[in-house]
Amino acid sequence: MQAEGHTFDNFLTQLRKAVKTTSYQNQDEMVRGRIVMSIWDNNTQEKLLSEPKLTLTKAIEFCRAVEVSKSQSKALQSELGVNALRSKPSSSSTPNLNQSSCHRCGYKHKENANCPAIGKSCAKCQKPNYFASVCKLDEKKKEKDRS
Repeated sequence: MQAEGHTFDNFLTQLRKAVKTTSYQNQDEMVRGRIVMSIWDNNTQEKLLSEPKLTLTKAIEFCRAVEVSKSQSKALQSELGVNALRSKPSSSSTPNLNQSSCHRCGYKHKENANCPAIGKSCAKCQKPNYFASVCKLDEKKKEKDRS
């Protein structure tokens, strides 16, 4: 059985040495069978089992390709993790996600001076420094209708 973490080529070398000590007629077929049955990665094993005309050469090429792609993926993930740590934005430039919506415009921003409603008039009630989207006029009308 291939041990997790051991390279496929080491596993293949051990298999070939073991098969040479047997009297099996078709040693390539035996090696191919042992690869399929003893590979440590379940996904690779399933792919090999699903191949209708699997030869030893195809099995070896496929297992090597999987090993290389996993190695490259691991290296890429590691590199991405390092880059993510390096490029972490400073806290001053990070927007505060816990800010509540502005009662004047409905947007999230830090200061009233940055509010886009400042200097504008509400289209519903004509009061200054409000947008119609946050106008309380409709709520006041509903309260009067209820009473």
